[in-house]
Amino acid sequence: RGQDLSAYTCLIMTHIAALVEPRHRGVYGDTPALAALQAGEDPWPYCEAATAKPLADNHT
Repeated sequence: RGQDLSAYTCLIMTHIAALVEPRHRGVYGDTPALAALQAGEDPWPYCEAATAKPLADNHT
């Protein structure tokens, strides 16, 4: 659930970043999600990937 919340937060903030001037975008100003949105693509895969947890390392 926390991972989904982070991905949805990324998606919402990316859409907000697209609406404001570049100087007000903060950390969302230079992300693949924003670039995708501005190119008319779906930013969701980038938000989902940016917040994905790494797989557990099974080394013992």
